[in-house]
Amino acid sequence: AELIGVVVLVFDLITVPYMLGWGIPYEGSMHGLALVSLFYWTLDFAGAWIRGYYHDGKLVLDFKMIARRYLKTWCVMDLSILLIEWINIILADFTESSNRLRFARIGKMLRVLSAFRVVRLARVLETFMQRCMSENVLLAISVSGVSFLFLWLNHVVSCLWFWIGTSMPSDTGKRWVELSWDECDSIPFQETPRFYQYITSFHWAVSQTTLGSMEVNPVSGWERVFNILSLFLGFLFGSTLISLLSAA
Repeated sequence: AELIGVVVLVFDLITVPYMLGWGIPYEGSMHGLALVSLFYWTLDFAGAWIRGYYHDGKLVLDFKMIARRYLKTWCVMDLSILLIEWINIILADFTESSNRLRFARIGKMLRVLSAFRVVRLARVLETFMQRCMSENVLLAISVSGVSFLFLWLNHVVSCLWFWIGTSMPSDTGKRWVELSWDECDSIPFQETPRFYQYITSFHWAVSQTTLGSMEVNPVSGWERVFNILSLFLGFLFGSTLISLLSAA
């Protein structure tokens, strides 16, 4: 069950930022997969009230203690995300066609909040760490978790960077996605394949979080603000990573 949960979780964490960043509608197969994911999390929420947990190396199966612990920890966040996603599905499927455009923006804003499900990774890692006593295994789990967090944060930053370049207002009349550089001087960047757009955005994100450099630069006020925030995020993440590895 935990393995299935990790697969569904990774699917959500990857697809939600990407589809919002590139404005891809949840239709066809993606809509079906989103429904499967939502049904899984609904069942997972129900099962959390009776699922045992480890405390001081011992498995706790008392239903009252399980419910009390869940209410004090993850219940509010899990229920909030579920309600948000069910509202999003209802807005998408059961509104009149004349109102879908208005509700589509609300649905997108609500779906952004589902990215907070990344905290569930902490629960999965916590469960594995409670079961393992070997220092090498604990170190491997910690490094794997930090590595995934690094990749996911850069994924989110790259999707936001592309969304800002295509959707946010520009006070200079220019956008980074409308400029050309050596790699794509023959065709506009926005006409390149979506894979190339994503890899370029991801490359930019990695260059910010690792304090590197790249030929893509901000050309408007909002883009420059986001560039500064990304550099600050990279500084914080780098400092945290060094502290974690030193402590290990």
